[in-house]
Amino acid sequence: MKKILSISIFLFLFACEDKVEKDTIPPTVSIVKPSEGGILKGIVSVEVQAEDDDAIASVSISLNNEVDTTILQPPYSYSWDTNNNSNGEYALLAKALDASGNEGISTPINVTVKNGLDGTYKLSLASMDCDGDLDVWYVTIDGLTVTNWDYIGDECDDGDDCYYKWARSVTKDGDALKFEDEEGNIVITRNGTDGLKTTWTHPDANGEYTQIWDYESSEINTYSPICDD
Repeated sequence: MKKILSISIFLFLFACEDKVEKDTIPPTVSIVKPSEGGILKGIVSVEVQAEDDDAIASVSISLNNEVDTTILQPPYSYSWDTNNNSNGEYALLAKALDASGNEGISTPINVTVKNGLDGTYKLSLASMDCDGDLDVWYVTIDGLTVTNWDYIGDECDDGDDCYYKWARSVTKDGDALKFEDEEGNIVITRNGTDGLKTTWTHPDANGEYTQIWDYESSEINTYSPICDD
């Protein structure tokens, strides 16, 4: 009887030692880049941080609940070419799966894709035709509306402390924007990676007049005070 009892205890202890506890703890995952509320254009780096007490099997990144990419090995990052997406708002969500099948879900990051020429630009020093004087002049592009903000209190204009503002509706011609009236034609194109180039052709002028604008912001800025008409 004692022998049978000893064998039973041995088998019970052996079974307990051989039993492996199941992993039920999900990974922790968060989106590092881009940041909440970001306005994005062009190619954007998306970075995810994922950690687990065992091992990460995969990380998937979704745009508006549709999986855009799945990454199997760290670093958990990829280049998102926003040119392949329509302008608008997007929610980025990352999901991490561990080796036991547990899933961790990040807090969503809300961003806005705004490609094209939209944004704010400042007249480049190279285009200031004021005998070396500073010409403070901004242009904003919002869809098919181009607004000029020329500060006439600078060294170039030597006027009042205000911005002379005027806006034009333009048409889209491929990647360019165009404006045409009795004063001539203006074509707006990308200059380099982020800048602008405006080319003005006047019917009474010989050749073309070109201005270069440096990228200032992806936001559509406004400036004040506005000059009285």
